Amino acid sequence: MDVTDAFDAISNWEETLIAEGEQLGVERGRELGIEEGRELGCALAWDQAERQTACRSARDRNIVDEDMMNKLLRIRAKFKVITALSGLRTSLVYSQEELNAHKNMSF
Repeated sequence: MDVTDAFDAISNWEETLIAEGEQLGVERGRELGIEEGRELGCALAWDQAERQTACRSARDRNIVDEDMMNKLLRIRAKFKVITALSGLRTSLVYSQEELNAHKNMSF
């Protein structure tokens, strides 16, 4: 074996590895693209289905009842618990005027 042949083999080996790496990268990129596209398609389909379900279940009229006030009170209670547990309660500023306005809110 000639020295020139040895250098040619080494040179060709590097180019071969680069070509193989490029091919593997293209194949893996294609697989990842297909997977991501499938996940995006599912998310879009689920989002569309959820929107259609929400539109069908919406009320035709805006009816104010006591159930709405109970829901509002439960939401306020949950908010107070979450802010107290997370330590935000001390950083939130409430004025007595705002508190009274919320307590006396009516529809």
